[in-house]
Amino acid sequence: MKKKTEFDASFFTGQVDTRQGPVKESFASARFPGESMETQIHHLPFNELPAIKRSDGIVNYVIAGPRQGTRNVKAGITRMKAGTSVPRHSHNAEEVVTVLEGRLRLTLGDRVVECGQYDSTYISAGVQHEFSNIGDGEALVMVIYGASHVTRTFSSTGETVDVGSERDTFPPPDPKTKPA
Repeated sequence: MKKKTEFDASFFTGQVDTRQGPVKESFASARFPGESMETQIHHLPFNELPAIKRSDGIVNYVIAGPRQGTRNVKAGITRMKAGTSVPRHSHNAEEVVTVLEGRLRLTLGDRVVECGQYDSTYISAGVQHEFSNIGDGEALVMVIYGASHVTRTFSSTGETVDVGSERDTFPPPDPKTKPA
């Protein structure tokens, strides 16, 4: 019998999943022997991800979230033009930010760090943070949250919005215009 920590690739099974729109391929996830959790792995080509405009120079691409069936993670890629910033905010979930291209300055609480290609930061839930593209060109950033339902609370207004919602814009929306 295999130990619990040994991976058994025989648990992969092929299937097609069309519930969330066109998906190139999906598989039941690998499980340890005796586990019954059924999740999926989706192939999501970057050029097929929907673009969500956050400001004139910031666009998000959702990789994984509730619409893809996740329960414990939300992930995406953010494209930032030179000189753009994501304003100070916090989340209800942990966050990992990895710079894929370009240079970012991140303010994490009262600490400022500069990140280049492949540098990462881990941010606990509730920590106020912001980031700016300080490079000469575009920055490409991968963001991974430790929950599938993630909120953003803007420091300047105190308003909390769902990440990826219509009100999740930079600069933050005016709380007085909140829909009824």
